[in-house]
Amino acid sequence: MRDSAGVEVVQTQAPPEPLPWRVSAEPSVRIGADPASADGALYRVVGVASVPGGDIVIANAGSSELLFYDRTGSRGRVAGGEGQGPSEFMGMAGMVVGPGDSIHVFDGASQRFSVFTSEGDFVRDQRVPTDSTLLSRLVALTADGFVMLPRSRNDAGTASEIRRWRDSTRFMLLRGDEVEPLPAYRWTEMWETPDSYGWVMFGGSDITAFEAEGARAADGYDGSLVFLSLDGSVRRIARWPAEPQDFDLDAMIQAARDMGASEDQLRDAEAQVRDEPYQFPETVQAYDEQVVDAEGVSWLRRQRFPWHDPLNTGDRWDLVSAEGRLLGYVDLSPGFVPHEIGESYLLGVSTDPLGVEVVHLYELERVAEAAGN
Repeated sequence: MRDSAGVEVVQTQAPPEPLPWRVSAEPSVRIGADPASADGALYRVVGVASVPGGDIVIANAGSSELLFYDRTGSRGRVAGGEGQGPSEFMGMAGMVVGPGDSIHVFDGASQRFSVFTSEGDFVRDQRVPTDSTLLSRLVALTADGFVMLPRSRNDAGTASEIRRWRDSTRFMLLRGDEVEPLPAYRWTEMWETPDSYGWVMFGGSDITAFEAEGARAADGYDGSLVFLSLDGSVRRIARWPAEPQDFDLDAMIQAARDMGASEDQLRDAEAQVRDEPYQFPETVQAYDEQVVDAEGVSWLRRQRFPWHDPLNTGDRWDLVSAEGRLLGYVDLSPGFVPHEIGESYLLGVSTDPLGVEVVHLYELERVAEAAGN
């Protein structure tokens, strides 16, 4: 089916059903699970990837290091370190594996890339042009260059002590020595109280992921995924039924209490919300994360709040094929976000309620019956 502009629209009428794909109940690799070990704990992981031979490389911004591990979880080489010299970092802000299996790490503080071999040998630095927009994070590597993220924050309106702000983000493309803007098809919106504890009331954004040919943007509030070229032109639209979640202020306040917010903080924030004539949305986003795997499948995580799953049983991910077909859903361990999904594995970071980060690798079996819906 095509819309009035001639864009292909792939419509799925039924809501997602469970996929027969199998994910191992326990990870086959755990890295950083024992902070008391000689390797120490991980902190502020900004990238995880596999390299030839099966090793795993972790960009650990907390130590400004590239950490190499084998598939048994044993640490090998360590590259980088804090500093401003060659191969050193002041503010790691993303990592990708590029052509020839080279590892590219962006340093937002120094506005430069450091390139390493897959074994961890330093190759060269590449500075961002000094006359370009300051870049905050490396997002992805496409066929056209590195996709970078600048960030600007602008007020969209206020209501006394409640502040509403909205980001309209124009991704940047770094191609050689040139930085050029990409279409502004990403947005973020949030309501908050402007105090020291920053109790966030409500937020929303699109969920954008990149692939070699362009981007995939999910609105977040409904079941839709837009396949875009880097120039912003729409290649395909996928739609399916998605259930928005009710916004429950009373439940959110109780959840904040359960997570340790003080009664004074809760009382002040609740009073500000209830006393102001401010209209909050009735629903919250259906999705809050997207990862595109090696087979071209988009994994979209359904947003989960503590009052929806007080036992923290797991995260549900809806899967959409490269052709726009809704395949179904897969349940993953709570707090686990894949950074890389191969044909037979998921590699990513698990974060517990206390903020402890552990890199996990799970085995994945894609059962043939998942080919259609």
